[in-house]
Amino acid sequence: MLDSVLIASDTVEFAIRRHCKGYVMKLDFSKAYDCVDWQFLEFKVEKETKRTPNNSGSFC
Repeated sequence: MLDSVLIASDTVEFAIRRHCKGYVMKLDFSKAYDCVDWQFLEFKVEKETKRTPNNSGSFC
């Protein structure tokens, strides 16, 4: 549990330092891994990243 909190904190700190706008998504893989519609998830991430103006097509 502590590892995931540290990873989330480091990710948010990194985004703030680089002045990145973005989204945070929490997935509980231990419970949802077998039920994830990966195509839908990829579609949503792609759609959200294309929404931002002046997007270079990559995360930060």
